[in-house]
Amino acid sequence: YEDLTYKSTIQDIQEDYYVINLPLGEGEYLTLEDGAEIELGIVKEGGYYILQSEIINRIMEDGKPFYRITIPTMKKKIERRDC
Repeated sequence: YEDLTYKSTIQDIQEDYYVINLPLGEGEYLTLEDGAEIELGIVKEGGYYILQSEIINRIMEDGKPFYRITIPTMKKKIERRDC
């Protein structure tokens, strides 16, 4: 977002949404509006996947903020090989 990379972790996976921590980059949280489109990069099983999702809403659990996002869809897969 705006040429910065933000990191987050998936906290919960439900049938129709995921819950993630607020993304953090360079010591600042990324604050997004409901409906904002986001691009996710995930490393898994020797590949790097770029996924597309959307912010459903911001929620609070145990006094901590999270985003509920739509189930990500694959946008692109980039092969990675061990050197």
